[in-house]
Amino acid sequence: MRRSDFLLCVLDAFGGSIEGRTLLQKRCFFVALLLKQDNLYGFRAHYYGPYSPAIDETLAELVSLGLVDERRIGFGAVGSEGFEIRRHDYRLTPDGRAIVESFRDEHSSSYKQIEEVAERIIEAGNPGYMELSVAAKAWYIIRSENRPMTLSEITNEARGFGWNVDASSLSRSAEFLRKLDLVSKGVRQ
Repeated sequence: MRRSDFLLCVLDAFGGSIEGRTLLQKRCFFVALLLKQDNLYGFRAHYYGPYSPAIDETLAELVSLGLVDERRIGFGAVGSEGFEIRRHDYRLTPDGRAIVESFRDEHSSSYKQIEEVAERIIEAGNPGYMELSVAAKAWYIIRSENRPMTLSEITNEARGFGWNVDASSLSRSAEFLRKLDLVSKGVRQ
């Protein structure tokens, strides 16, 4: 599947829009992970957990082609780095929807897989961008360590990546990962 088709289908499977670039990245990460295709997108450790430059580049292409609408919402506040705090929201355009419909007709099983995974994510709690980021970080650490870990061990390892993970968010994220059958025995209290 082409990256552009993947990204358009993920947007569609989550209702045609996603609020925030971080949420979009993490939803793409978990969809790719659950489809066992995460290696195709080059996810690597980044500020808010696993991040794919390929997804980011593809998103920029889709915006420039008019298939995805990007809205920048400023909050009027300035962060500690001196930059305005803003969010980037993404919505399929009518042309983007037409591409998804065509893909769905030609590749119904691939689309159906993405749609089913999106439903699993929603049923597992449909976390917001912060909690999904913590879940992605926790899973990334558990996979890299390749062993069962306690919440405390995950928190300590997260510091090595420069990630600040609080215990309550991590606990909720571990439950989300369990519901997705990603860490049935991977996280201990």
